[in-house]
Amino acid sequence: MLVVHAMLSRAVSCSTSSSERTAAKAAYLRMTASGYGNWGKEVLRMSADIEDVLTQGGYFIKMLYSYRSCGKAIPLGGVADRVEEKQTFNETLFALLRAEVVKMVDLMKYCAVLVDFVCTSIEVYNTFRQAHRLFPPDVLVGIVEVFDLVIKLDALKDVKVCLKNDFAFYKRALHGMKASLSEAKELEEEVYRLQMFLSNPVHSKGYLASTLRDRLNQVRGGHEAALVRVVEQCLHEVDEKKQKHTRGGETPAERERVCVCV
Repeated sequence: MLVVHAMLSRAVSCSTSSSERTAAKAAYLRMTASGYGNWGKEVLRMSADIEDVLTQGGYFIKMLYSYRSCGKAIPLGGVADRVEEKQTFNETLFALLRAEVVKMVDLMKYCAVLVDFVCTSIEVYNTFRQAHRLFPPDVLVGIVEVFDLVIKLDALKDVKVCLKNDFAFYKRALHGMKASLSEAKELEEEVYRLQMFLSNPVHSKGYLASTLRDRLNQVRGGHEAALVRVVEQCLHEVDEKKQKHTRGGETPAERERVCVCV
């Protein structure tokens, strides 16, 4: 557990410096994309999409890392015995936790987008491969970073038990006041989806990675060749990082990203 927290703490601290390099990296990719001819637009699109995905992912890593439970501050003793105060209590509890649940829903939606993006990226890789075109190394590095993001989000989501605690309080409040809510049906459907995301009975741990693995089996053209290429890229980076480390230029976040993905 301490190792996970240490790894994620360094990841959060390095995310700011990474975002500062985004503009320069985008300019560099625009320049290199011109060398791919008619495929240049696809290279630029993927590069821009990777940057967007990583930027949003960085936000959710920070959100999860800094998340603190509201449930511990909720007084529960004696409330159930005072019938006249139940409705007021549930309304207050619902209003307090709704903002937190919205964050969880946003995370759930982002994770679905993240899985779709990885599958789409592998389909694009298959297109390049079938056309006997070189897949851009910089885009491949970006895909490695996306896989690293999947692993970090999964690890944070699993260790943050407070998410489930707040969600349990929210469900209790919603159940107590759903008769007075016009959107009760939509909220209950949202609760069900979020329940499957936070506490899936099939994948209680590593839900995001498990979902991605299942989806990869449905990718057109297969996913094995692309994953082999990703691993090769990781091993190539490991070799480069070893040389870089001897010169004192490697950061712990860079080393962990590559090793964890492999």
